[in-house]
Amino acid sequence: MGIVIYAPFRGKGYAVPALKLMLDHAFRVCGISRIHNDFEVARNEIAAWQTHRKAGFQKLGVKNGVLHMMITKEEYLDAVQSVPIDDQIASAATI
Repeated sequence: MGIVIYAPFRGKGYAVPALKLMLDHAFRVCGISRIHNDFEVARNEIAAWQTHRKAGFQKLGVKNGVLHMMITKEEYLDAVQSVPIDDQIASAATI
């Protein structure tokens, strides 16, 4: 799973809401219990790492040059429930 933003639209705040929409679909519609994503550290994808952290992913660790991150359905739903519904709507409306 990944997000690619066309260069002129990068840095405008689209990636985190887009990732959260994918997570919402995966957890609520598809019934997935957790999502694991890996990044090659050598590629130095700092923006991607930060985007995943802001969306709720936790760093599991680095092994053999690969950064492992994961979010569970419970973690995602807890985070969504702690955000007022008006903020969720406003965030989604900016996409």
